[in-house]
Amino acid sequence: MFSILPPRPTSSPPAGKKHDPIKEKIEANRTKRLAIARAMKAEAGVTGHEVLPDDDFSGLAVLGTNTIHAAQGRNMRQLYTLAHECGHIFLHQSPAARRLATHVMEMEAESYAHQAFREHGMEPPKEASEWGRQYVAHWIARDHAAGIPIDARAVDYALGRRSPFEPLRRVPATWRLHRPIYAPEPEPEKPRASRLSWWLFAETMRVIEVGFVAFYAGLISVFLLLQVFGIGIAFPPAPEIEPGSTDWYALIWTSAAVSAALSIMGYTMTRGRRW
Repeated sequence: MFSILPPRPTSSPPAGKKHDPIKEKIEANRTKRLAIARAMKAEAGVTGHEVLPDDDFSGLAVLGTNTIHAAQGRNMRQLYTLAHECGHIFLHQSPAARRLATHVMEMEAESYAHQAFREHGMEPPKEASEWGRQYVAHWIARDHAAGIPIDARAVDYALGRRSPFEPLRRVPATWRLHRPIYAPEPEPEKPRASRLSWWLFAETMRVIEVGFVAFYAGLISVFLLLQVFGIGIAFPPAPEIEPGSTDWYALIWTSAAVSAALSIMGYTMTRGRRW
């Protein structure tokens, strides 16, 4: 019995890209992380990124310029650093936020990085998380040595007693898993012209207040003198009001109540507010 077999190839197969599923998966994950890095920068308002070398895991946020210095985010450690710097840009741009102690700012940036990772479907690397607690502890020691009051929340964070997933003061509008705590924004300072106008208004109200009080004090004094001398008061066409009568005392107490009400109103409208 004979069988017909295909001829053996006389040459090697054509050269081409070898199929390596492990390398392809690594490259796919790297591409995904770079896309997440771009999304993190966009949601935090980062407009400038000075890219550091891949072996440089340091980072820097330049407040007031929306610029960060960090590696691209090709691996998890790089991405975590990038998220931390994005937290500084998002949370610490306002004048009020810049007055926070450094250890508080670093604690908030660490929390932001953790929450940003979860918002994008990832868990932060454990090593980076532990390093972050040590970094906050480092700044607590420096601020304490400088005589700066220490926030108890930062101490709890550095000791592992506070979760990085505690609500922040504010978060990007695109986030869905984490919501901010209620923290009203500081009242913006009024322009100088507006402050001057309010001062003039307040002083005018004070003059009016004093005038009303003086007027009604004088009126009550007149009523009392009329009562002493037994002189009645007439408001034509109304009948004369006799001293000591019910209408007489009603008029006195009404005048006193109006005077007190106007005094309280003037105090509320002027001294009750800042300018």
